[in-house]
Amino acid sequence: MLALIRKKPGAIAILVGMLGIFLSYSQDIFYTKRIIPTFILAPFGLIALIFSEAYLLAKRYSLAFNAVEDMSESLKKLILLIGFLSLKNY
Repeated sequence: MLALIRKKPGAIAILVGMLGIFLSYSQDIFYTKRIIPTFILAPFGLIALIFSEAYLLAKRYSLAFNAVEDMSESLKKLILLIGFLSLKNY
């Protein structure tokens, strides 16, 4: 909850997954106590949590890959500039 307040990236995805698992397990408790005549939803809540975690991991990996590409381009430009400056000094 604190990550959501501080607007950390990925906090909403984790909240959705945790909410899914919380609601499914709450419903299962009601089912076990015979308050709600439905079926067990815990596996679906767990799948929701797993998918939200997978989404977050994929998003972070994509951002990291884009950052590496940008840094690689910057490094290539810097190497060309250093090579040009060293040739200019001779």
